[in-house]
Amino acid sequence: MAIIQHEISINRTPDEVWAVLGEFGGLDTWMDGVESCVVTGKTREIEIAGGMKVSEDEVARDDANRSYSYTVNGHGLPVDKWLSTVAVEAQGDGARATWTLEMEPDDFAEGIAAIYKGALDTLKAHVEG
Repeated sequence: MAIIQHEISINRTPDEVWAVLGEFGGLDTWMDGVESCVVTGKTREIEIAGGMKVSEDEVARDDANRSYSYTVNGHGLPVDKWLSTVAVEAQGDGARATWTLEMEPDDFAEGIAAIYKGALDTLKAHVEG
């Protein structure tokens, strides 16, 4: 099983970062390539540029500690396990955002993790304005 984690320091308060990253249905407001993100209950349906659709289920949320985890369903990849967790914590006068991926088998993990790294870079630019 692959466990990959990317993190980034952001020059905003943890609450400011969480207001963006913690919005389960808000990917289309800041993440490159996301055309739409619609939440129904605990499931978000994401449409990515080019017409690809991904369905993700939120499986855990802890707003007090600024984290949530989700699984991917309907992804079309031959994986047995997929668990992603995003989190925001204080770091000095700013915040650190973390995106962790646990995937089995790990054939696609590096490629997916690269998307998460790019998303964190975009998040930083978006939140720092």
